[in-house]
This record gives sequence, C-alpha cells and structure tokens, in this order.
Amino acid sequence: MEKTETETETIAPPANTMRERVGYSRAKMWFLVEGNRWLVSGVLLLVTFAIVVLAGVFVSGSVADAFDNSTIASLFQSIFLAIVTSVALTLAIGQLILSQEMGHLGEQREKMLSEVSFRGDVEQSAGVGVSPATPAGFLRTLIRAVEEKATRVKESVADDADDEATAQVAEFAEVVTDHSQQIDADLETAEFGSFDVVSAILDYNYSWKVRTGRRLQDKHTGAIAERTEERLDALVRNLQLFGPARQYFKLIYYQHELIDVSRVLLYTVMPALGVSAYMSFAFDVNRFSGSVVGIDTAFLVISFVAMIGLFPFAVLVAFIFRLITVSQRTLTIGPFILRESSDSGQIKEV
Repeated sequence: MEKTETETETIAPPANTMRERVGYSRAKMWFLVEGNRWLVSGVLLLVTFAIVVLAGVFVSGSVADAFDNSTIASLFQSIFLAIVTSVALTLAIGQLILSQEMGHLGEQREKMLSEVSFRGDVEQSAGVGVSPATPAGFLRTLIRAVEEKATRVKESVADDADDEATAQVAEFAEVVTDHSQQIDADLETAEFGSFDVVSAILDYNYSWKVRTGRRLQDKHTGAIAERTEERLDALVRNLQLFGPARQYFKLIYYQHELIDVSRVLLYTVMPALGVSAYMSFAFDVNRFSGSVVGIDTAFLVISFVAMIGLFPFAVLVAFIFRLITVSQRTLTIGPFILRESSDSGQIKEV
C-alpha cells in the first residue's frame, strides 16, 4: 500500500497540559481560565483603580477645580447605562439557555435516548455494568477504559519481535497509559460545577492520540501481529468516544457557568445601580477637600465608587474570558489539531 507519510522512528508526545501546548505563562493561564472568577474580577477592578489613581497623580489642582458636579453626574450616568447593558446581556444569555431546554416531548425523549445509547456504548467498551452518574466519574470510566486498552497493547507488543513497528506501537501505548493515569488522578477529586472537571479534560489531548493511533495502524498494517492490530484498533475506538463526551460535558458546564454569572449579576446590579444613581443626582464634590498621599480626596472617592459601580461588569468580563478561552481550545470535536506548535506531538520523521 502506498504511504502518504514519510517513514518514522519515534513518537514525539505533546506536552501533557493545555497550558504547555499553547505556550501560555502560568499567570496568563490563571487569569484566563484557572483562577477563581471572583479573584479575577477583583484583579480587574484593582488594576483599573490603580491606573485611574496613577492618572490622577498627574492632574494638577483639585477635582473641584477641574470638574463640576454636572461632569461627575454625566460620568456616573454612563456607568449606570453600562450596568443596564450588562443586565440586558445577562437576560439575553438566560433566554438562550432557556430556549435550549425547550422542546416537545418527542425531542426530549430523543435527547434522553441518545444519552442512554452513548452511555451504553461507553459501558460496553469499558466492560462495566453501569457507569457512574456523575460527570467526573463517567469520564474516569472512559479514561480508565482507554488506559486498560493501552496496557493490553503494551502486553501484546511485548511478545512480538523487537522491530521498528512494535517499538513505535509500544511507545505510543506507553504515552497514552501515562497520560490517562494523570488525568484519572486529576478527576478523582474534581466536582462538576467547578472548573476542575473541564480543566482535566482540556488537558487530555485525545485528538493527537486518535490521529497518532490511526497513523500507526495505517503504516504498520501487516507489520505487527494480528492480535496487536486488534488491540490497537480497540484503543483508537475507545479514544474516539472521548470527543463527544468532552463536548457534551463542556456544554453542560457552559450552561452551569452562565446561570451562575447571571445570578451573581442580578445580586450585585441593584447596589451598583444605587451607588451610580446617588453619584449622578446627590454627590457634591465640594464636600471633599484636602488630599491623601498627595492625591485629591474627592478624586479618590469618585474613583473608588466608580469601581463599585463597575463590579457587575468586571464579573461578567471575568467569566466571559474563561468561556471564550475554553471555546477557542475546543472548536472541533473530531481528531483535528487547529493550532500550530513546535511541539505538536507528531511522529518524528527520519
């Protein structure tokens, strides 16, 4: 059979975590996805407050001389409108989530049957009677099935002749086994609703594993024992089950996260609107005189209150950062690698 790939020697496994594969620093990864969203919101507000105060250091004179009450009122009216816009966006998101739950009885039954059918496929593949009901437990069952199939591949090639074909298959099986054990450990204490479950499955680069397994099947057809070919095929089929499972639980997590952020915004929006309304209609800059560490007191008060008013917006931005980053890293459900990387996990060419 004609080969479309150049001959290869060894497997080059990619990095084990998403952060290493995409080249993000720890700080950037924490800010975008891993960090607690409340803390990220606080960081956004503190950085904004620091920038505003730093700018105020270079403002000569007092705020009372530079701005009158009508100017400050206009500023907080703009903040008021920004808060209302955030609420409107939250309501639109809530309606989108609600629309996905709607449907007649037949559609709901089809959805349930599809989930039951997929669960049955996983149970049959994993050799278990009933798979766990929790997302983390179900994914662990799937990962353990992959690990078990990879172990069987290693045992099979251990009895074959020590040639290039068996060496590559054994190396691939070893990589899959080691990484599966790592992800299984990460999922052991993960609870759905937190980001831990999604973080673990994002680290499991099943696309590379499926592609590499299929390339080995294509390249070494007839060069390895029939038993090894069958076990390698079973491993690839198990890996292919991980794609729809990851996509399904990711979408459920999105719904859970969007509901949470909607609830937080609705809790915080009324205090923020109240503060902004007060600053628009009742605040008198002439009540504040003097300075603190060389910065006009009125300027500090206005900046601080503005940050309180912007808190709902900061929370929304922090959550959206995580959601769009996860979406960017999981655009495809199939075995496609959409990013270019020096460590893409290819089979090294001779």
